[in-house]
Order: sequence, then C-alpha cells, then structure tokens
Amino acid sequence: MTALPDDVDPAVPRMGWRCGVIRTPGAAAGPALVVLKFGGSLLARPDWPTLLATLVQTQTAKKLAAVQIGLGPGVTRDHPDYAALTLLTRVLSSFPTGWLDQALRGEDVGLVYVVGSYQVTGLVPGYVGVTFNAKPESVTEALQKTAAVFERARTEKVDDATLARAKASVLTDEFVGKQSNEDRAAEASLQVMYGLGLDESEKFLAKVQALTAEDLQKTAQKYLRNPVIAVISHEPLPKEQLLKAFPEAAPTPEK
Repeated sequence: MTALPDDVDPAVPRMGWRCGVIRTPGAAAGPALVVLKFGGSLLARPDWPTLLATLVQTQTAKKLAAVQIGLGPGVTRDHPDYAALTLLTRVLSSFPTGWLDQALRGEDVGLVYVVGSYQVTGLVPGYVGVTFNAKPESVTEALQKTAAVFERARTEKVDDATLARAKASVLTDEFVGKQSNEDRAAEASLQVMYGLGLDESEKFLAKVQALTAEDLQKTAQKYLRNPVIAVISHEPLPKEQLLKAFPEAAPTPEK
C-alpha cells in the first residue's frame, strides 16, 4: 500500500477507499498504475500509464465458467462522456434486445446463461464491464462473439429503434429510483459529493436525449479498448483458444 497522490481529494480515505500500486515488470521506477478499491470495485487512474490488456485464468471447484471483461479506462461521474457511456452499455446489454444478449443468448443455441454490460464510475475513473456465465466449452466462442460485438459498436452506428429503446431504458432506471424522499435526498447528497450540482438529473436527461448514433460510435471507439479479461472455470481452457478473440491480451500464469 502507498499514500494517496497529492491530487486525490482528501475525502477519499474517509470514504473507505484503499490505494495500492501495481508495477509493470521491467518498467522504470515509479508507479505503473494506481488502483483505488471501494466496495469491491477496482478503478484505475488514467493519468498514470495505461493498464495493459491482460488475460487471467483461474481454476475453481465450481462446475461453471465465469468471465469478466474490463475495458477503458473509463470516466469519472462528472465527466462529459458519462451519459454516452451509460447509454452505450445499454445498447450492448438490455435483455432481450441488447447486442450482447442477441449474440450470446439469442442466436441458435444460447452460449451463456446470463450476460450484462455496465460502467463503474465515481470520484475516480472506472471502467466498462461485461460479465457472463457459461459452460466451460462455450467460453471460447462466447469471447469471440463478445469481441465481434465490441467491433460492431466501434464500426457501426446504432439504428433509430435501438437508440430510442436504449434511451428509454436508461431514463426509466434513472428516474424510477428517485421517487421517494429518501431516494431523492440520497441522490442530492451524491450530486454534491461529485460536484455535479442539484440540477444534475435535469442535465443528465437533456444529455441522454441529445445523444446520437454518431456519438455512441465515437464513445465505443474511445473506451472499448485495453481488455482485461478474467476467466474462472473448473476445467483449464487453452490459452491460445481464449486469445483468438482478444489477441492483444497477454496471458498471465494460472493460479
């Protein structure tokens, strides 16, 4: 563990954050990446050297494969791209019409039991995450189709119907959770903490409504990169097969 950098808000330690340093083998002296942990989530500071794409495979006794992919680095809650990233994750995953849902669950025989896309964010930049569970023998194909969906998001504009559904889904979730006095008081506290202002809900509504298909494509090109992939399975999976989907991800030793 190490001390927090000078430019991190002093409120961070009081909120339960922990700070650690990961060093890249062979790199020059100094931290390669500062990671802040809060509530089980790992968040990377992009002003330090970028986290390299990585594949980690771990064996477990449970007869099920689980995969988590992190991409980015992402954004802070007050970043101008927050609304676009939120909308992009809903295009990627919103059962049954999300692109990942269609590719992994809706084509021929379903490859995964469940899939989800989301962004982790807060006072420091987070990441875009994708998670799915599957049979071990389905993981390689599921990863390949996931990579194809990422490439589709970077190269293809969403159609009007998909964009409208995603906006409706994001805004419904945003405002359904702000109906009680307790919800609204908690949201006001968070808005003040993040430096957003008490009119953030109105601003978020306007930002989401103004987003275009071109905006989402640019967002995908900017943030769907540097995949960090964790695969957990009771059966060892050939690394060369897993890397077919994400050849830029260098494997690490199994644990």
